[in-house]
Amino acid sequence: MGSTLGEASSRLRARGVPKSGIPSQEGLTIADGALPDSSMGLGIMDARKAGHSILRIVALVSGSLAGLLLVFALVIAILSHTPMFLITSIETNDTEHVTAENVAQLIRLPAGATLLNVDVEAVEKAVLNNPWIASVEVESAFPDRLLVRTHERKVGALVSMRTGGLCWLMGDDGVWIEPLRVEPDDAKSAVDAALVEANALGVIMISDVPATVSPAAGTKATDETIQAVFSFLEQIPDEFKQRVVSYSAPDSEGISCILESGVEVSLGSPTNVASKVAVATQILDEYAGQVTYVNVRVPSRPTYRRIDSTYVQQGTGATGSAIDEDSKFSTYPQRKVEDEEDVEASESEDMPGDKDEYNSDEYGYSEDAYGYD
Repeated sequence: MGSTLGEASSRLRARGVPKSGIPSQEGLTIADGALPDSSMGLGIMDARKAGHSILRIVALVSGSLAGLLLVFALVIAILSHTPMFLITSIETNDTEHVTAENVAQLIRLPAGATLLNVDVEAVEKAVLNNPWIASVEVESAFPDRLLVRTHERKVGALVSMRTGGLCWLMGDDGVWIEPLRVEPDDAKSAVDAALVEANALGVIMISDVPATVSPAAGTKATDETIQAVFSFLEQIPDEFKQRVVSYSAPDSEGISCILESGVEVSLGSPTNVASKVAVATQILDEYAGQVTYVNVRVPSRPTYRRIDSTYVQQGTGATGSAIDEDSKFSTYPQRKVEDEEDVEASESEDMPGDKDEYNSDEYGYSEDAYGYD
């Protein structure tokens, strides 16, 4: 028996079977673990095949779209040179200063122009050559009409030039529109005549502009003096702006305005505008009908001319020597400004650092507050 078992064991070892008999579970686990690796490889191959298929589909679709676009472009190119959409009429609108006929004359379409090949940008540019036109819209109305809608520029100011009787209309966007001749006479100067025209147009007048102002129709005003006036127009509150009839603009730092009451308000440069207007308004309201001139170039130290009389009426432009004795508009006493040199001195001085230099009366006002220095 023993030899028989030994022979059997020898035969099993010869066939490669280990002594322990059946392989361990660990071996099976390792073998089983090899299956996922194999299946993963198959999954990657399938994904790659699917990706290639998608790419082929995208390529086919792209090719189809490109072909369609090419065909469409060819069709448009052919149609744009056929009389099918040939422009036979231009329809536009009248404005106050530009007629539809004027606009049509500005648009010079080339022979054979159609709605498909018309240069819209060139049409817009041609119409905008008229300085009265602020904007334009161009549309196609198939099969044969070109629609051109224009919007007129609004007049914002009448600029009185130094040349007697010559004025320029300016848009509210600061663009020069066209010259305008006013007729002065024995009863009124060129500036007065310009003011009458400005009032008729319902716009403000800008006068005393320097020689550097050189208008050209359809161009933007670039002179810093004109820009300073428009800066004031942008910042001044509407309530105060409605009281202004004209601006004097000899330079960008010497702007002043004339109110409908005839009072001149010296504003200076377009800085601290809100404070300047607030102080000027307070003085004007406090002494309505008595103030003839207000200087708020330095709003913390305003000066003004006031006539203490019940017979003075607004708009007369009256001037006098009396000034306010009960100032409420500055920490320091107000004084009348005698001339332009006094104005400049008032603006250039810093706020006094020593109040003792003012010889005040029992009410706290300096002795020279009652008249000229």
